[in-house]
Amino acid sequence: MSIAVIRFPGSNCEKESLDALSALDISYQLIDWNTDDSLNEFSGFLLPGGFSYQDRIRAGVISAKLPLIQSLKHQSLTTKKPILGICNGAQILIESGILSSSGTLDQIIDYNYVDDQRIGFMSDWGFLTPFNPTQNVFLSNLSEDDVLPIQICHGEGRFLFSNAPMSGLKYTTIDGQETGLFPTTPNGSTDNIAAVSNDAGNILAIMPHPERSITPTRYPLSIRTYAKNNHLNLVNFSILFHAFKEPSQ
Repeated sequence: MSIAVIRFPGSNCEKESLDALSALDISYQLIDWNTDDSLNEFSGFLLPGGFSYQDRIRAGVISAKLPLIQSLKHQSLTTKKPILGICNGAQILIESGILSSSGTLDQIIDYNYVDDQRIGFMSDWGFLTPFNPTQNVFLSNLSEDDVLPIQICHGEGRFLFSNAPMSGLKYTTIDGQETGLFPTTPNGSTDNIAAVSNDAGNILAIMPHPERSITPTRYPLSIRTYAKNNHLNLVNFSILFHAFKEPSQ
């Protein structure tokens, strides 16, 4: 069985997602938002980043209303297959209610604000560390001391919560420290949250881009030099995609 990478009108990161899966020898199939085919044949799902429907109204909300998303919700509830939403894909998961066990929107995406100033589009490298990683299939091979470099590339990426998530990833410094300050937390998210798990642990909605961060050779020289000089063992994001391999093994 293979992983379905779901392309929406305005997706622009499906190629990077396919390349990441291919590099890790994970079988995949690219499918479009308007397919009539059953999703039963797939062992997991990846919703890539981009600007679906040009982020009209707000990011992800139009795609969240598509019939395909209802089929995806059924897959999540009945089979607990792994589902990864990256950037705009994360926003679709939240807007659709798939991420919430109650089916209601208790996490929202907002514009990037820091110190009451709108930051706008962010493109940079940052660092994440997991919390309660054993509670999510994508994070289960990580420890709470791990620090993972990642590319940040979004304009509407701030998580705001009515209820704190049980598991996920937080923005930190390269040394794994939470500051809550810009640019360590680049967007003003509640509790520095960068990724959120659903209660069942089979879904992860992540705002930065793990598919662009799967090998250390992609890290900027400044990151690699600092890590070497300070004896830091940075973990790469290839480990996150291992959840997609396990159903077929």
